[in-house]
Amino acid sequence: MKYTFSVLLLASALILVATDHAWSDSLWRYGYSTQELRSDEGYNKYLNDRYGAEGIRLNGYLLGVNFVRTSGVGIGLEYSSTSGRIRYQTLNGDKQENTLDLQTLLLLLSSYRGDWEWSVGVGVNNLSRTFYGYRSSYITTENINDQLGTRTSETLGTMGILQGLYHILNNRLQWSVGTRYIIAQNEVASSDIRPGHNAKSIQETQNFDLGGLALLTTLTYRF
Repeated sequence: MKYTFSVLLLASALILVATDHAWSDSLWRYGYSTQELRSDEGYNKYLNDRYGAEGIRLNGYLLGVNFVRTSGVGIGLEYSSTSGRIRYQTLNGDKQENTLDLQTLLLLLSSYRGDWEWSVGVGVNNLSRTFYGYRSSYITTENINDQLGTRTSETLGTMGILQGLYHILNNRLQWSVGTRYIIAQNEVASSDIRPGHNAKSIQETQNFDLGGLALLTTLTYRF
């Protein structure tokens, strides 16, 4: 419910902007991003210790629209979808794969200065984690068949970004490269179907740090 409300709020803000004739240009954008997650603390460290997931990489696409004033200030909305894979072997030597899928919606404020574009953004995200294995650490001969299989868990979180893009091609069609610093943490509760464990193997609530530095390349068309 909170995620749906936030999406509607961000979309409503953009619609209000789009109907204001003070905005001269609209920019429609498609891009690709790649980002490596940290693995030194919290749930990130648990994934590293448990599955050997050191430096999980999230790759994916983004779609956005920006409305720009003649002064070079813009506001926009962006949707992105990135995913990562954790491949490992079970104690029996079977090869398995865990997946991470992250969907994000951001409201962006941008400044356009020559060939440079600078942006800040805030928004919401939805993280889906799919794991193979047992649902509970309490395994008996009676429940083992019911537990085995693939389980998916979802968490909601907030996100903030700082971004810089350089327009290599800066005409009506723009080709840009740049970086994005992401601030985002999703809480994985101790009651989650795939919770983190501390050094004593006790389930505990941990933060999953989805932030860090991402590299971007984008194509933008100016109307």
